[in-house]
Amino acid sequence: MTGIISTIAGNGSSYGPFRDGVDATRTSILFPKDVAVDGSGNVYVIELAGARSRLRKVDARTGKISTIKGSPSDAAEVSAAPDGSLCVTGADRVYRVDPGTGKVAVIAGNGKKGYSGDGGPAAGAALGSPHGAVSDGINLYIADTENNRIRRVRLK
Repeated sequence: MTGIISTIAGNGSSYGPFRDGVDATRTSILFPKDVAVDGSGNVYVIELAGARSRLRKVDARTGKISTIKGSPSDAAEVSAAPDGSLCVTGADRVYRVDPGTGKVAVIAGNGKKGYSGDGGPAAGAALGSPHGAVSDGINLYIADTENNRIRRVRLK
């Protein structure tokens, strides 16, 4: 470890410009909330834009930034799964996001704050502000914050 710090994304301004397809250090990143790295070295950032959020990708090969279309507007945390997909938490749900297509699917949570659903389909379960979800490829582990629990969803 060298201990050297450097910027890989963001120009330091919260006023813009907010561009895609440019070097990631030449565009604004508005209030970065969370970051994840996939197995190829691509960096994913959730940034807050008012009441909405967006998911952006810094390409490991080119250093260029792009917005993942279709990503959940309530995204709060992101992690990279072994299959290349992203696990995104937000609004009492956990989503699977395909970074290539932007396709979003609910993995767990019905969007209603609470605790229910053990033993049944994960998409019908109630979660309490999940903060963080990570997959090992077989299971998805969810920090179900307001329920003071770690929940597991069997993926295979």
